[in-house]
Amino acid sequence: MKICILFVLLFSTLIAVADSAINSRAAADAAMSKGDYATAIKEYSKALKADPGCKICEINLAGAYVRLGDEKNARKHADKAIASATTPSDIAAAHVAKAETILPFAKEDVKKLKEAEAELRTALQSDSTHAVAHMDLGVMLVKQGREAEGIEELKQYVTLGRNPENIALVRTWIAHPRAIITPLAPQFEVPDISGKPIALAEMRGKVVVIDFWATWCGPCRNSVGELRDFRAKYSPDEVVLLSVSADEDEKKWRSFIAEKKMDWLHYWDHDNRIAKLFDVKSFPTYLVIDKEGYIVHRISGLNERESVGYRLREQLKGMVKN
Repeated sequence: MKICILFVLLFSTLIAVADSAINSRAAADAAMSKGDYATAIKEYSKALKADPGCKICEINLAGAYVRLGDEKNARKHADKAIASATTPSDIAAAHVAKAETILPFAKEDVKKLKEAEAELRTALQSDSTHAVAHMDLGVMLVKQGREAEGIEELKQYVTLGRNPENIALVRTWIAHPRAIITPLAPQFEVPDISGKPIALAEMRGKVVVIDFWATWCGPCRNSVGELRDFRAKYSPDEVVLLSVSADEDEKKWRSFIAEKKMDWLHYWDHDNRIAKLFDVKSFPTYLVIDKEGYIVHRISGLNERESVGYRLREQLKGMVKN
């Protein structure tokens, strides 16, 4: 009878520990998805305490520390994941995690880049079907100027990968390797203020400046004169200026444009679709897209020492004749 009672108590304790680990990991995953990395670290640590064999917890802890800019702790947890890995797939995942703790801090550090490459190649030696290892290695090689090698690795990802969005992105990189370093502008087609369609694809061969603004934004209003002068300086055959407004009131938006004689292309982005497409989170923001469709410059906010017009003209030097 006593043995039965002890067994029940032990079994209940094990279930409680398992539930604690599961709950903490779920909370950590949710925090990671929201960008709350401090909470994610706290919850993954709890999950590890309840279940020391949680390998994915070590890997995700490494990732959370990377996002907080803590290279030392990120490496520590990646090393723990490597030490505890036993199966080929776990070993590969742990070495990929280690590479991903190195690359964000490597910049042009040749030693760190070689270390990251070695980790990715070790991952692939353990499991040649690890898609993310192929993708990370491909991106890294292209950034180092080893384009042919990098593209071959990216092709492996397309073959092995399961995430449709990532596969589509990698296909873009294969077709346009420069996009790995310099983002390719996402395509869109919207109506201008008169209802005529504006398609970014039709502007290929011209430099496109997109001005994200709103009438309620003081710095945006103050920059209108400079944008008018900027617009007048360049031939419309070479430079296109498109202002994308975040205003909620269409009438106010139209009235302001007419009053200030803003005689260039305009789009009312009332649902923030285009702002979200270009990951614009503050106003004003200016994007410069080159003749091949790459986003080569992003200017956010104002600079007390340099006007918007001056900053845009500086960015366009060498891109257009004027």
